[in-house]
Amino acid sequence: GQPNLSSEEEYFLEEVADLIGRQVEKSSLLTRLRQSEERHKKLAANLAKEMWSRTEALAQESGYLEGILRSSDDMIITTDLEGRIVEFNPAAEKTLGYTAEEMQGRKISDVWLDAAERERLMDEVNLSGGIQNYQTRLKTRSGEFREIFLTLSLLRDEQGQIVGTVGVSKDIGRENAVRRELELLNHNYRETIHFISHENKNS
Repeated sequence: GQPNLSSEEEYFLEEVADLIGRQVEKSSLLTRLRQSEERHKKLAANLAKEMWSRTEALAQESGYLEGILRSSDDMIITTDLEGRIVEFNPAAEKTLGYTAEEMQGRKISDVWLDAAERERLMDEVNLSGGIQNYQTRLKTRSGEFREIFLTLSLLRDEQGQIVGTVGVSKDIGRENAVRRELELLNHNYRETIHFISHENKNS
């Protein structure tokens, strides 16, 4: 049979049993904590690797886009939602005579010969998402104007939210001048042929 225990002895044994139980619990908890810590370390390492990989990819993409902006022969101008200039590439500087620094933050309508025309155009862009090869004129720093073909699109961020516009413009002033000259030469040629034909008939 069970030995008779005094109340003090019973209390002591219960305390010991409780402590042993807690020790087992504590040991189990420590094991779980270590496993959890290792899991979190792995997750943190993977996250750091992923972040580094994405940062590197973004840097390469940014470098690639910067290269396009710098080397393009076409004017590339981006604006924010308020129509303020954000990017103004070297071709835009060369064509319009302004520096990128002085144009940053200025309203894009400042360089349009007809500012109201741009407002009307933006209504169309907001409806359709963009326009292509629209012929218009921009003002240069010296007060002259440049004839351009403009492709204007809505600019969106990674989440698809509209953040502004991107305009790619081709200076067609020289082409138009050559075309007008050819048209004039063609007209003069036809006039000459008509004159010779008329003279021959009369003679």
